[in-house]
Amino acid sequence: MKIRIGKTVRSLCVVLSTFTVSAAAAETLVLDRPQCAGLSGFRAHWDRPIAVAEDGERLLKDNVVQDRGQTAVWGSERAGPLAFDAVHRNLLVRFPEAAEKIAAALAAGKTVEKVELVLPYLDEEIWPTGSGGADYPSADGYRYRPNWDCDKLYREKRPNWHAVAWLLRKPWQADAAHGPTYNAAINGAVYWKRFGATDTSEDRFSQRLGPVEVSSYQPGGRMDVTAVLTEAAFGKTLGERLRAVADCGFVISKEEVYDARYFQGAYEWAISTGPRAILIKQPQLVVTLKPGQGERVTLPPAANVTALAAAHQGRPLGTPTAVLPTAAEVAKLDARFQGKPAWMPDWQYAHVSHARRRS
Repeated sequence: MKIRIGKTVRSLCVVLSTFTVSAAAAETLVLDRPQCAGLSGFRAHWDRPIAVAEDGERLLKDNVVQDRGQTAVWGSERAGPLAFDAVHRNLLVRFPEAAEKIAAALAAGKTVEKVELVLPYLDEEIWPTGSGGADYPSADGYRYRPNWDCDKLYREKRPNWHAVAWLLRKPWQADAAHGPTYNAAINGAVYWKRFGATDTSEDRFSQRLGPVEVSSYQPGGRMDVTAVLTEAAFGKTLGERLRAVADCGFVISKEEVYDARYFQGAYEWAISTGPRAILIKQPQLVVTLKPGQGERVTLPPAANVTALAAAHQGRPLGTPTAVLPTAAEVAKLDARFQGKPAWMPDWQYAHVSHARRRS
């Protein structure tokens, strides 16, 4: 019996050689100097820039687990950690060098193959900020009360939570004075159309990016965001899309408002995990490049946030949308809703009035 292997071996060598050349030709551009800021929906933080850093302030709240699960602290004199939950705390991330560096790579004969927003896992909260107080929300935390069922579950079952992101439309800058807040992209000068940068016509693009797992089981946190550079939905030209990544960046949130892993067959005490945050290390933008035609990209001018803050201080663009009613507005509401409706009999209105006075 004769076995002809020469042709097969030669073919395999060609395939391996082609793969080696292709792999060698690919390059990776790592942007690892982001700007980050917190976006906090707690009432005390509506108009306050939130400074964040990888080594931001954390508190140990659990009386059993001592080596992880610390609570993120936002709004103190120190910077808070890089954290985001599914309810009130979002993380803003942008890469100021992205537009020029990627444009230079394209001009040098490369093309973009893949873009990843890397959110390296650091920890997850066992108890959210405010835990241990009353069951009612406060101005600067959830005031979430631990209970005997949740304590054991949260210590023993670590979550598989995910991050999701949106590309923003408004520029911002991490700054103690004019940094972003829940109400404004530029504090006191340029407001979000809707609090929390949630309006999809002016604040963020509607297309959601992710989800990607960011957990103790999957610590890499590599979110594919290639679309923000390749799809016209994020800007008419590549230059506009590059500038959006550099000047506006991403708003990041946790996906899981509820987690069925902790379901105990009755109450929702344990599964309402939305307030518990994911904590991450310094984000990166990783761009995989391959040989291209040498594209020349026309970049729009970079946003000058400092100049915008100065130009619109006292004459802001927009108005706050997360606000409390004034005393006069409350009085108008009282007058409108406390009167007896025409359809309500006197005896019933007497009962309603009595209940209102007792409350």
